[in-house]
Amino acid sequence: MRGEGGETAARPHGRVYAGLVLTMVFWGSAFPTSKMLVLEVPPEVGAALRFGFGSLLMMAILFRRSAWFW
Repeated sequence: MRGEGGETAARPHGRVYAGLVLTMVFWGSAFPTSKMLVLEVPPEVGAALRFGFGSLLMMAILFRRSAWFW
């Protein structure tokens, strides 16, 4: 089976695997990071920081992708 670019359909894509590895790294580091953060700041502040940084990251990704389509 050939795709549009002449590549085979079964050929793995490096960006997909890199994204999966990056997801595993972030997901796996969340628990130890939370444990270290709780020792330094109150849990409410830690949760606000975590969700704040996460929302900023997601907004940056959203704006970058939406600007690409314009």
